[in-house]
Amino acid sequence: MKNVNGCIICGSADLTGYTTVCSPFLAERIWNTGHVRVQLVHCNACGITFYNPRLNDNELERLYKDYRSPGYQRQRERHEPWYTREANNTETEIDERTSNISDIFAGRCDASQVRTVLDYGGDRGQFIPGEFAHADRYVYDISNVPLLPGIKRVSDITTKFDIIMCCHVLEHVSDPHEVIDRIMQFSHSGTKFYFELPADLPLLLTPRFINVFFAVVNSRAAKLYFRIVNRPDGVVFCRMHEHINYFSGKSLEMLLESHGMNVEYIAVRDVRMSACSKQICCYATVEGKS
Repeated sequence: MKNVNGCIICGSADLTGYTTVCSPFLAERIWNTGHVRVQLVHCNACGITFYNPRLNDNELERLYKDYRSPGYQRQRERHEPWYTREANNTETEIDERTSNISDIFAGRCDASQVRTVLDYGGDRGQFIPGEFAHADRYVYDISNVPLLPGIKRVSDITTKFDIIMCCHVLEHVSDPHEVIDRIMQFSHSGTKFYFELPADLPLLLTPRFINVFFAVVNSRAAKLYFRIVNRPDGVVFCRMHEHINYFSGKSLEMLLESHGMNVEYIAVRDVRMSACSKQICCYATVEGKS
């Protein structure tokens, strides 16, 4: 793990930190231990919340090696019985997400003119909307899962794409700027981008929230619950999991604009998924940028 001294997006030192721990699944899978302490840090300048120290490349590789393989599923379900294969990427979820992407592209992009599409971190390619079925469709994904018919795996960074999607990736990575740099290698001056992230609220159970809650609800059961789930030395119940970054709309916009993108649409939309129904959805271009 590696410590950072400023915000991972804007570099600000105006940060507020809370002590917490890694989830048991993460601690076992990465370090083969049961307890790792970290800080949950909120940037008061751009609004992103992230864990510190950051996972290094070797730790990320251990976490995502054979992602959602039978061995991964067994290990995860031992800690989190609700995380079943059936609960992820259901047909309803895929339809909901692709429909949302289609709605955002409608009126902003002439699909008939699109020749190449890349889904960066796109699993099997199932989230590329149907209106791009005529195009050459690619994914860039570290999991190496079997691809859907008609989907190809990108192998050459010199390939340039008309559409680049990046859905539910940036919340998993230690250096979002590095990922955007990689994505930009696949773009040309007319590339259209779509980004999607969970609109999570990780700081709901901060000490301040708990104190206000107790002031309003004088409940012995509630106090006992918080004593059980929170350590007595100040640890809050925002355990570090595979989502190591919690973006705000402002922080995502600042990240993309710092790499030369024009953010033309950004909003929190209701898109039903297995874990979170509210998503930050963003459409951006590089037109007019050198």
